[in-house]
Amino acid sequence: MIKYFENILNKMKKSYSYAKLNRKKTKEMNNIINSKWYFYYDETGNFGKIRLNISKKRGFNVDPTEAPFVLGGIWSKEEISNKIAYELMSKYQKNLQNIDIKFRGIFGKKCSFDRIICSKKLDYILDWMEKYNVYLHFTEHHIMHDITCDLYDSLPGKQMSDERDIFRIILIKYAKKISVLLEKHHYPFVESPIAFWNEFLENIPLKKYINNKIEPESIEALPKIYKQNIIRRIYNKLCLAAERGSKINSIYSGEVGTLTDNLYADYRLSTIIFRNSWHYFDNENVIKELFDKDQVGINHNKNYSFINVVENGRMASEESYAVYIADWIVGILQQIIVYLREHGQESFYPFIKSLSNEEKQRFIRLCKIIRKSKEENPWAFRFYDGLGIEYRFEWLINFEETIIRANLV
Repeated sequence: MIKYFENILNKMKKSYSYAKLNRKKTKEMNNIINSKWYFYYDETGNFGKIRLNISKKRGFNVDPTEAPFVLGGIWSKEEISNKIAYELMSKYQKNLQNIDIKFRGIFGKKCSFDRIICSKKLDYILDWMEKYNVYLHFTEHHIMHDITCDLYDSLPGKQMSDERDIFRIILIKYAKKISVLLEKHHYPFVESPIAFWNEFLENIPLKKYINNKIEPESIEALPKIYKQNIIRRIYNKLCLAAERGSKINSIYSGEVGTLTDNLYADYRLSTIIFRNSWHYFDNENVIKELFDKDQVGINHNKNYSFINVVENGRMASEESYAVYIADWIVGILQQIIVYLREHGQESFYPFIKSLSNEEKQRFIRLCKIIRKSKEENPWAFRFYDGLGIEYRFEWLINFEETIIRANLV
C-alpha cells in the first residue's frame, strides 16, 4: 500500500512538471502542500468492494454504469467553527436539537444537477461559502477504474492516458463478457496469461471497430478516426500480450473474484498530501479500522479524526457541524459529475442557454467557487474516471467561454 501511494505522489509531481517549474512556482506548490488547512469530508455512492457476480446482468455486484463514488466536501484555511456552520444549517432547519436533514432533504429525491441550479435553496450555500471563503474538494472514483488500470497497465509498451480511457469504455461496454473471463481465470490470480489474453481477443470484437471504413472528408469524422487509431493501438498491444503471455499484476485486489478491496486509498491520500492539515471524516468503521492499522504509512503524524455526526438524533460534536454540511456539498458534486457524464456539449450548452437570468447567475456563482477552489488548491479535485469528466469539468471552471458558446447555440 505504501508503494501505491508513492507511485501516485510521483505521478502528481510529474503532472505539474516539477522539473520545469521555476523556483518561485516550486516554492508556491510546496507552500500549498505544507499549509495548515482544515478539510471536512463525507461520501456518497460508496460501493465498497467490487466483486465478480456473473448472475447479475452486467457481471459485477455493482453496475458499472452507476453513479461514481465521490469523497469530498469543504475545506478552509481557518477552522470552521460551530457558530459559522450553524449559520448555514439554520437556514434549512431552525431546531438543530433533533436534526435529520440530508442532501436530498434539501433538494428533493430527484435532485439532478439541472434541478439544483434552478433551486433557490442553493443560494444559501453559495452565500455562506462566499462569505467565509469556504472551498470545495473531492475525489471521484469510477467503478471500473481499478480493473481498467490493472489490465491495461499489464499490457506491453508505453502507457498512454488516451488508450487507458478508451480501454475503460471497452470494459464497460463488454462488462458481462469481461466478468465471465475474469471468473474463469480466477482473477487476480491468473495462472495462464497467454490463455487469458487470447480469450480476451476472442470475446471482445475490437476488429470490427478497426476495420470500419470512415471517410475522412468532413470534420465530424476526425474524432471517429482518432478513436479508431487508439483502438488499433490497444488491439496491437493485446496481440503482443497474448503472444508474450504478459503477466497480470493487481495492486487493487488480493482476493479471488475481487476487483477492488476497498476505497481506503481515496481517504488516506489527502492526509498524506496535506500532511500538516487536519482532516475530519464522517465515521466509516471499515475505513477507520484501516487507518488505525496503517502504523507504518508515509505520514507518521495522526492528522485526522473520524466523527459520529449524529448520535441519538442530535449533533454529536462541534466538528460534526461542518462534516454535516459536507454531506450536502458532496451530494451536489456527485450530481454535477453525473450530469457531465451524461451530457455532451450538444445538450449542455442548450441547457445553459435555457436558464433564466437568476438561474444563470446562480450557475456563474457556483462556477466561480469551483474555479477559486482549484486556484487555491491545485489538488482540490482528483478524478479516477477516464470517461472525459475531468475535461468536461473545465466547462465549469472556464464558465465565461461556456456562457458565450451557449449563447451561440
